[in-house]
Amino acid sequence: MGRINSFIKEYKLSHTGAFLTLFILFLILQFQSPWLIGFDGYFHIKFSYLLRDYFFIDKLPWLKYTIYSEYFRDHHLLFHYLLIPFTFGDLMTWGKIGAAFFMAFAGFSLYLIFKRLNVPYPFFWAVIGFASSSALLFRLEMLRIQSLSLAFLLIIFLLNAEKRYKLLFLFSMLFVYLYDAFPLVLIISGAFFVAEFFTERKLEFRYFLYSIAGIITGLIINPYFPQNITSFFFNIYRTFFLKVEGIKLGSEWYPYTSWGLIENMLLALIMFGLLILFLPFAKNIKTEEIAALVLALIFLVFTMKSRRFVEYSPVFIALAVTLIAMRRIDKKFIIAFLVMAVPIGILNFYKASQEIKGSPNPEIYKNAAIWIKNHSKEGEIVFNADWDDFPFLFFYNHKNYYIVGLDPMYMYKYDPKLYRLYQKITKGKIKKPAKIIKEKFKASYIFTDRYHKKLIKRLKEDPYAQKVYQDFWTKVYKVK
Repeated sequence: MGRINSFIKEYKLSHTGAFLTLFILFLILQFQSPWLIGFDGYFHIKFSYLLRDYFFIDKLPWLKYTIYSEYFRDHHLLFHYLLIPFTFGDLMTWGKIGAAFFMAFAGFSLYLIFKRLNVPYPFFWAVIGFASSSALLFRLEMLRIQSLSLAFLLIIFLLNAEKRYKLLFLFSMLFVYLYDAFPLVLIISGAFFVAEFFTERKLEFRYFLYSIAGIITGLIINPYFPQNITSFFFNIYRTFFLKVEGIKLGSEWYPYTSWGLIENMLLALIMFGLLILFLPFAKNIKTEEIAALVLALIFLVFTMKSRRFVEYSPVFIALAVTLIAMRRIDKKFIIAFLVMAVPIGILNFYKASQEIKGSPNPEIYKNAAIWIKNHSKEGEIVFNADWDDFPFLFFYNHKNYYIVGLDPMYMYKYDPKLYRLYQKITKGKIKKPAKIIKEKFKASYIFTDRYHKKLIKRLKEDPYAQKVYQDFWTKVYKVK
């Protein structure tokens, strides 16, 4: 009995140590910038802050002229609830801690796979997996859903490998609440279905059945049902099929150049090449190894199509390489691999840290947002001249409502004519726009950064627009 207790304590200690080490490592990387990384994190942390009081949100009046103003379907529902513990202090600081925490959870999930599947040195290979791509490190440090999405997919991989079908059902259901990319769950289960047929000549449908049952349950037992389903299909449609002149998807949905892919995934691509060379020598290959290889191929192809999948591809390549090769080769070959891999991994951490240091400074918006907050009435509308100004303005001031944010397609879908008018105004194509802004958008204030020179010129000439605030970066006009 004493030996069992000793083993349990040691097991828990190793797990705790692994998680804390990853957390500290990613926290150091996170604080290479004093601000949240990217744009969307400012919306997510403020939304979760409001969720503390509202408990449930099905409208976004802060996005006044978008489809979400009256009917909001939160496709990151579980993510926003999990963020709430990080909203009880300074939102900037605790948001960064939350981002590092979720990233550490993803790293721990990879470590847990290696630990449970008897891979030697599981913690080390987990670190190598994340160090295999600078783009992966940078993007997972953002306060977005991707870290938790990756963590859940890795856990679902492990549950498939261990054939723990009841837990597979549970995590498939939870993934629906976490993120609307739940079809990825079926890709993992499908990889195991193919792998088991290859290794055992057996059709194991339970991989699919439990995953599908979990997804359907999550979709139906859902506070947004049935609109969550129609909203999901709209997001698929707008992302992959809807083409509107003047509205482009974010750069993350476009592919890397060939050289860009090599730069961002060099170590992962080297590892994948070595794996292909090693495959003919791998004997008695197991189901989870074939599944990992299939997933590595799928996510690599996805990354060639869209750089957004760089958030998954390097880790699944590392997973396949470690499961197939590192459990079979001699230590001298592992040492040779490390001599090559460790310097590249360190370089990737350095490149990610440099990119993090270049994160946009939200304080450019702070003074103007607070001025509007202090001089306006509750719910007064602010005409923001750029849709991507919204996360920063909302972060500092949720007292007011804004025209558009998160994605211009949400405004276009709400009213195409109104969106085209918005474009003309912000591009300075309409003389004396303030009266139109008041009549069509009901806005009391106009916010613009210093780069909208044509719009600023129009407002300067407009007797209905009064400049009430100005700093080096921004200007605020009151509509008379």
